[in-house]
Amino acid sequence: MRDYLWVGGNSLIDLLSYILCITVIFSIPIKKNKIIVPIWLVISLGICLFCYAFVDYYNIYKLMPNICALLLIFVMDKKIKYYMRILSVIASWIIMDIGIGLFEQVATIMDGSYNGAGMYESTHSIVSRMIGLLIPFIYHIIVNILIKKKSNFSLYPWQLVVIIIFGIGILIIVPPINAMARGNTISNKFYIVMGAAFIIMHIIFVAIIFWQGYVMRKNETLKRKENSYKYMLETQEKYFEELLKNYNEIRKIRHDIRGHIVALREYANENADDKILQYLSDMEEKTNSLVAYKYVGNNAVDSVINDQVQQMKNIGIKFEFDGFCNVREDIKEFDLCTIFYNLIRNSMEACEKIDAKDKVIYVKVKNIGDKLGIYIKNETILKEIPSTGILVTTKKDKINHGLGTVSVRDVVSRYDGVYVNRIENGHFIANVVI
Repeated sequence: MRDYLWVGGNSLIDLLSYILCITVIFSIPIKKNKIIVPIWLVISLGICLFCYAFVDYYNIYKLMPNICALLLIFVMDKKIKYYMRILSVIASWIIMDIGIGLFEQVATIMDGSYNGAGMYESTHSIVSRMIGLLIPFIYHIIVNILIKKKSNFSLYPWQLVVIIIFGIGILIIVPPINAMARGNTISNKFYIVMGAAFIIMHIIFVAIIFWQGYVMRKNETLKRKENSYKYMLETQEKYFEELLKNYNEIRKIRHDIRGHIVALREYANENADDKILQYLSDMEEKTNSLVAYKYVGNNAVDSVINDQVQQMKNIGIKFEFDGFCNVREDIKEFDLCTIFYNLIRNSMEACEKIDAKDKVIYVKVKNIGDKLGIYIKNETILKEIPSTGILVTTKKDKINHGLGTVSVRDVVSRYDGVYVNRIENGHFIANVVI
């Protein structure tokens, strides 16, 4: 009777650990009736005890909880694909069995005695399994509560496959090590298998590190693009607000024009030329204060340029624009905004370093056949451009700055265009043709 209680306790904890791993770690819900899980536990526990009693294999109770866990495949949410269900069950075996096995090994080391034949029947087994039940809850606290507050985190099928491969590798390596710990000798074949498992696991680990580096780099690029899109939307919103203000102001001027004419006629009758000029100057200042200019005829690009021009006014930089152009339909607004934003932004930063009273940024656009030509000139403290043609930022944060020229080159290369820059008579000159 004692043996059945012991086997039943171990099997029940194993079954609970698997379902917790599947529902908590892999976030796969059980969508059948709420009573299906208790029914599954009772039936599975009965199967484990039955096999222990009637199957002539002592360690059968170790295997049966794993087999019974496969029944969960048929009660998972129907939205989950079957291959994902199978992978999650196998991965739950790996995670929980390795975790419990690790706790058993630690308990054995702390106990100071090792007996391979009777270790499983010791109290280490039950205690280790109970501690193993904490694994899903620890995962839940770290990932579902802490991390998911910041991002939508979930495991992908390939990640489950990696977990399974590592689990298989551990299962290949650990038994021979246990055998050696008990003083048994192992054949050369086992050494070769262990070595191959170590090499494969090491290769996978290195591949994961490289892949993680690629993902982090890609995330940085996506974050920069997201910030650029956000900036475009904000500047376009400001641009259209300025257009609306401009339109309303024009309506007010049209409404008040008769009054202005009467006032100017009165000043004319008095021969008050100074008052007329001052009155006209006030009217001109009023009409110009809210103007949102059009530069290239594209709302998105014009909003970016208008935003940059406003910043130039705040820091005392004069902006000159010349030319007219037609933009091809195949040139995306985002790419065109990237070019103008980075070129003008770099020019503003260069002008800020110049100790001069009159700072000017000159931009000219024109069509060269069916292509768009962009010319920009500004004063600079640079004496020469690096041989790579890529400007290096002088700011302390070199990770998040100094990417403007690189971004422009990336866009230009996608359209098989040309980007060149040079230093001429103390001026930085950039030419883009796309």
